[in-house]
Amino acid sequence: MAVGELLTQPWSLEWRGQVLASPDGPLVISDLHGWLEQPPMRAGRTDRPGRHGAITGQMRASARTIEVEFTAAGLPDGVMGCADLLAPLRAAIAPTEDPGDEPLVLWVGDAPELVYARCERDAIPTDRAWSLGHERATVQWVASDPRRYMLDELSASVGLPGATSGGLVFPLVFPLVFGDNPTPSAMVLNNPGTVATYPLYTVTGPAPGPIITNIDTGQVLAFASSFTVNDGDRLTVDTDQRTVLLNGVSRRDQLITAQWWALEPGSTTVSFDSAGAYNPTARLTARWRGAHM
Repeated sequence: MAVGELLTQPWSLEWRGQVLASPDGPLVISDLHGWLEQPPMRAGRTDRPGRHGAITGQMRASARTIEVEFTAAGLPDGVMGCADLLAPLRAAIAPTEDPGDEPLVLWVGDAPELVYARCERDAIPTDRAWSLGHERATVQWVASDPRRYMLDELSASVGLPGATSGGLVFPLVFPLVFGDNPTPSAMVLNNPGTVATYPLYTVTGPAPGPIITNIDTGQVLAFASSFTVNDGDRLTVDTDQRTVLLNGVSRRDQLITAQWWALEPGSTTVSFDSAGAYNPTARLTARWRGAHM
């Protein structure tokens, strides 16, 4: 089941394949912080030496901290006292041996959104109200990537430019007949979000020396002409992590031109080419999600 498919209504939360809170469930979201507001920003500003003011630096977002307060909606009929309604929540947020970022989905507003986070803190008051079944808990997740992603993953694919055919035939006979134009090798990637997002590119061969170009800016990701993605190989280029994997093995050393770019809100045109001969089975596929901050 895809991430987020379990959620059916607003004010619901999904974590580790479970719906931990929903308006008609045993636990409801009674308070929420850090989801819709922007995360803390790093201004990168430094004081101007010997003068008034400061030097403006690059502004970048820090990690996003999300705090959710869960409250038990009430004891089931016929149950008196503490039924430990928080037990499923406590089990779901229990740390693993080596926790990494995992999908956290919250539906607040028009549609559910996704972050990749770790559960780092929780507080469960055990007072008299708890013993009477008025259970509540506050759980804190931290997302190293502060973007909130749309659930629907978008994709586009394109092949290499087609080989030309025809051309001049000697002796020349007028009127001259020229070959066909090459097959288009560009695709338009649309980011429906409000902040930049980073695509994942996959190249399948045969493709010697793959070249991925942002037509709008001229930025290029180009591999050595001696490097070949063979038939059956998969070359994965993660523009967020800036990693290059050929069948799961790092080949970052073969990326001779690394001008990384993000997909800004709106459309970006990306082309695919290679340093070798045309092959109709070679493909470049892009996958990405729209993002908000």
